[in-house]
Order: sequence, then C-alpha cells, then structure tokens
Amino acid sequence: MLEKIMQLTELKRIVPALTQGADPMFPGHFVVTSSLAGEGKSLVASGVAVQMASNSSSRVLLVDFNWRSPVLHRHFGRDQDFDYQKLQGSSNPMNLVQKTDYKELDLLPAPRTEKNDRFPDGQELCVDILKKAREQYQNVIVDTGPLFPENRFMLDPLRLGQSAIGTLLVYLAGVTPRSIAKKSVAMFREHDIGLTGVLMNDYQNPLAGRV
Repeated sequence: MLEKIMQLTELKRIVPALTQGADPMFPGHFVVTSSLAGEGKSLVASGVAVQMASNSSSRVLLVDFNWRSPVLHRHFGRDQDFDYQKLQGSSNPMNLVQKTDYKELDLLPAPRTEKNDRFPDGQELCVDILKKAREQYQNVIVDTGPLFPENRFMLDPLRLGQSAIGTLLVYLAGVTPRSIAKKSVAMFREHDIGLTGVLMNDYQNPLAGRV
C-alpha cells in the first residue's frame, strides 16, 4: 500500500510545501489530519514520512497519536509492544521508538489501549513526546485522529496543530461531504492555525474506516 500511495502526484507535491518553511536550526513537527475517519489520513502520513526520509539525510520520526484507531504499525509491519501506562510512565518515550525498513525513518506506534480507556493527561503527554522527539529528529510527522466527530476522549488535532510548523488536511475524493470539508477549513481559521496544504486522496484504501 505504501508503494501505491507514494505514487500520488499530490503527495510528491505536498512534501516540499510542508518542509519549505522549516528552519533546520529549529526542528518542529508536522500534523496530518482529516475531516472524517476512513479518508486515508494515516496512509498519507506514512507516505509523507517515507518521502521525507527518502529525500533527506536527516532523520524522520513518524508518531501515531491516533490512539483510538491506530494503524501506522501495520503499515510498517511493526507491533504495538507497549501499553498506555508504560508510555505514561516512561522517563523518555523515545526509548519506545522502533526502526522501520526505511533507513532514516523511525516509528513511535500508538500504545495498546482498551475500548473504555480515557486519556486525561494525553494532550500534555503528547507535548512532552514532541519536545523530546525534536531533540533527536529534524522532522517529526504526527498522525492524529479525525476532526469529526468531536470526542473529548480523543486527542485534539487542532491543539496539536497550533504548535506545528506545517499542517496537512486529507479528504477522500468523491466521499468527503463538501459541507464537512468547508467546516474543517473553517476550524483551522477559527483556531488561527495555518493550513499548509490540502490533499485530495483518490486511493481506495482497503483499510478504509480504520485510517
């Protein structure tokens, strides 16, 4: 699947746009989100990370903050080998990072969670993870949950986007309702978050509904 998504012309165009304003002296993170579940957001985030790692000598970290429906570990053939309690109690979450088959690309998968798990300190934990990630990686790609439906037990992609140096919004061609797409863009404006790019994904992912 990664090979197919990387052939998207839009993906090849958006990666340089995401990194154009990045300052190599001040590493930051890029947020990839979508309006709804099943629009291929996680697959696009994976493709962006692979493209960055393939076209740069700098190390890239892909982080799965889509804790309710994580799939990045499956895209790269890795396991969720720790739970939320271990992530929460770790003095350095970077010790939980896994290597991928791509030379400069590492992955921090989502923790294993139960259906009824709550993350009262999840947002603060994510901030700490990103702070430590920026100390070791030039580029950090963050896969978040979708914008809708809004759920107070999910990590807020807009809050993660406020501190990002680049944001990418993914739509699924012919599927995402126009009204939802417009509302998504409006939410970025309301929160004063610069939207670096919008990617119209036309790849029909067999894992749709999970990404």
